[in-house]
Amino acid sequence: MTRATQFGGQPRECERRLGRAEDVFTFLTPALPSEGDAVNERRLVVQHCKACGTLQYPPRAKCQDCGSEDYDWQQTSGKGHILSAATLMDSHLAYMAQDQPHNIALVTLDDEPRINFFANLTGIKPEDVPIGAAVEVTFEEVAPGRLVHDWKLIEG
Repeated sequence: MTRATQFGGQPRECERRLGRAEDVFTFLTPALPSEGDAVNERRLVVQHCKACGTLQYPPRAKCQDCGSEDYDWQQTSGKGHILSAATLMDSHLAYMAQDQPHNIALVTLDDEPRINFFANLTGIKPEDVPIGAAVEVTFEEVAPGRLVHDWKLIEG
């Protein structure tokens, strides 16, 4: 039973497909070819506006600053800092339920502070997430040949 049907509503499309991480990933994050290729090569890339130099993520059709549609992909350092964190106590995603409660951290990218990513910071108790700590990108295989990025603390 999904959360929507549990409360008498109709299941959303993503809820109909839950149960396998790769299905949720494919539905929620249809990566653009260049971005998906980079992630599978263990590189973190963001959009780079050729007109004004803005870096942006998630991908958009137009530059958030100047409106240009002329962009390419720029590799980042893969480094960031934890801006904030919260604890997820009750996930409606079947594949995540076994790990509850778990933390969700908001990571700001060092290359462009306006770019933020969510992170799970596996192995750290939710109450022990160190706000302001340095992190680096890591990659996890969610399906054969399909990687997603996540973040881990930089030791030291």
